[in-house]
Amino acid sequence: MEDTSLFGDIMANYGIGITYILLGVAVVGAVLSSVLGMIQNPGGLKRAGIGIVAFLAVFGIAYALASDAIPQTSLSPEEMESITGSVSRRVGTGLMAFYILFLVAIAATVYSEISKLFK
Repeated sequence: MEDTSLFGDIMANYGIGITYILLGVAVVGAVLSSVLGMIQNPGGLKRAGIGIVAFLAVFGIAYALASDAIPQTSLSPEEMESITGSVSRRVGTGLMAFYILFLVAIAATVYSEISKLFK
């Protein structure tokens, strides 16, 4: 029985390593493909820049809306020590950004469907 467990552990370790390698290859391929596409079509660089600026603006708004107040929870005192105002604000920023992007996605979907009705 121990040999089977050892074999499984070895295979799991190799599997994880192979997965990391393949993930790295996929990321490099995606980045290179994007860069080559932008070199071939410089207009795409402008659109990508607009998208990045809009995304940063959403996170800026979310950061401004987020609070650094530490909520009272049922966590133990030891767990509460790791929660600082900075951590609370970063979590709040992520949640606010999610809410904003979710609402924008819903609005875009509704706009798209309504615009199709009038065409």
